[in-house]
Amino acid sequence: MVKAAVLHGPRNLRVEEVDTPRPRRGEVVVRVRATGICPTDLRKYTGAREVRGPVILGHEAAGEVHEVGDGVEWHSVGDRVAVYPFVYCGRCRYCRMGLVNLCVKLGALGLAAELGEVYPGSFAEYIRVPAGNIYEIGDVSFEEAALAEPLSACLHGILACGIKPGDSVAVIGAGPIGLMHIQLAQLAGASLVIASDLLEHRLRKAAELGADATINPEEVDPVEEVMQLTDGVGVDAVIVAVGGSAEARCTEIALKMVAKSGVVNIFAGTWPRTEMHIDPNTIHYGEVTLLGTHLSTPKHFQKALNLIKTGRVKLKEIISHTLPLEEIERAFNIALSREALKVEIKP
Repeated sequence: MVKAAVLHGPRNLRVEEVDTPRPRRGEVVVRVRATGICPTDLRKYTGAREVRGPVILGHEAAGEVHEVGDGVEWHSVGDRVAVYPFVYCGRCRYCRMGLVNLCVKLGALGLAAELGEVYPGSFAEYIRVPAGNIYEIGDVSFEEAALAEPLSACLHGILACGIKPGDSVAVIGAGPIGLMHIQLAQLAGASLVIASDLLEHRLRKAAELGADATINPEEVDPVEEVMQLTDGVGVDAVIVAVGGSAEARCTEIALKMVAKSGVVNIFAGTWPRTEMHIDPNTIHYGEVTLLGTHLSTPKHFQKALNLIKTGRVKLKEIISHTLPLEEIERAFNIALSREALKVEIKP
């Protein structure tokens, strides 16, 4: 028996003993050394997204290979690895196009995707995963490697925006995801990166990680501020890294601060579903591209790990709290508070 945090219902999360996972053919068991709390986990914990318990959440994970199943020849016990948490069919239209993140039978660890097979999640001492879903991390810390999945999703978003050297970029939301986008926009060559958030401690962190300008919408009009910073033109790309009830309003604001021929990326998801009001003339006459990006592919995951290994993206600075598995309920409540950035669990 091993320990895991089992969600039985809204805000009913208990650390319990569960059966020790054993690998099936083509699978490995990973001893989890670090795992991050994602907004997806928070929605399920609070009941904003209905979950039929009991279930083990968690999908941002890194650790050591503990056991290998039959047919696994390219991994060994003791390998230090990060886990790509999504499982795709390989046969549907989207998988055959390389868009595995849009697989019609997409499954995952910890209910991160629910269309296909769901594996017990990473808020546990050990997890069972397909051998093809683990990537060696070398001497990268487990804490950083556990963030390869959210970083890969941000990389997908940045690449989809087509940001080029000399472009200007605004990131709405300076939480962990926004802070990753800020750094990736810099790496893409942006000459001006603007961060917007309501919380001053997040804006300070954004500036530390390279934002050229910061905006608090409670103090100044964000659209007017962006126009002033860009000589009245607007930015080439806006990434909306805010989910929940604020997402629709932030997207409407993004469409007012983007330049003609620019791009607005609705990066974050929200639950329950919401609606927004936009003027189609903004998109038509300005030739503005409005797009969304969802999750990532193994290609993005590998590239994200490359960035982590070379230190091109700073992730330790984004981790604000690290707690043991026994304190996971406290960790969730910290993640829900306005004081936190990224919260990780170390089983």
